[in-house]
Formats: sequence, C-alpha cells, structure tokens
Amino acid sequence: MIRGEADVPLSHDCATGEYRESLAIVLDGSRRLSRLVDAWSNLARADAEHVRLTASQIFERFYGAYLIIYLSAE
Repeated sequence: MIRGEADVPLSHDCATGEYRESLAIVLDGSRRLSRLVDAWSNLARADAEHVRLTASQIFERFYGAYLIIYLSAE
C-alpha cells in the first residue's frame, strides 16, 4: 500500500491535491506499520527477558497486533 501510493505521484504529473492525498495515505500506512512493529517488539522483548505474562496480557498484545493488520487491510 505505501509503495503503491508513493509510485502514483512519481509516475506522472499530479495536481497538488493528488499529491497531498497520496502523502496522507502514505503517512497513515507508515503510522500503522510503526504500531505493528512496536507491538511485535514488545512481545519479543518480553520473551527474550523471560517475562511472565498473564493470558490476558498475551491476548491484549496479540489482539492489538491483529487489529493493526486487520484495519490496514481495509
């Protein structure tokens, strides 16, 4: 998604509004990707440090990552 949106304005001349729209989509996608990486990093850090997580903590972290992936597919 991010790469596709970046390709559009670079492939041909666009009006200013089209550039802004593409940049807004790229920014939104990169924010979602950052949240997803943060969620996975937190899980990996907890695993590496042998932190004991409750079932609800594990669910919250995986569910958060799942929502990021699911919502980004829309």
